[in-house]
Amino acid sequence: MSKSIVLGYSVLAAGGGCFVGRIVLAAYFVGVRPAKPQPELGLTYAFNQHGGIVYLTHFESVFLMALFVSAALLFAIGGYVILSLKKPR
Repeated sequence: MSKSIVLGYSVLAAGGGCFVGRIVLAAYFVGVRPAKPQPELGLTYAFNQHGGIVYLTHFESVFLMALFVSAALLFAIGGYVILSLKKPR
């Protein structure tokens, strides 16, 4: 197995880690964040998770989106590397 294929699978694994991390973090936030905004604590960004709305800080909101975008990009890059560098049989 070539180093490029190993790199491709490693990038796919990193994408999977980002995706799972985003799911786990979102479930955590739904369990611990308030259902009403609390501007004094910075909890003003609405997060709708399957009908349950909780309020997050700006950082938490951006971080969840960054995890999702990172997962998508890593999946795409890893898939491209694997498919483009595999030798035809």
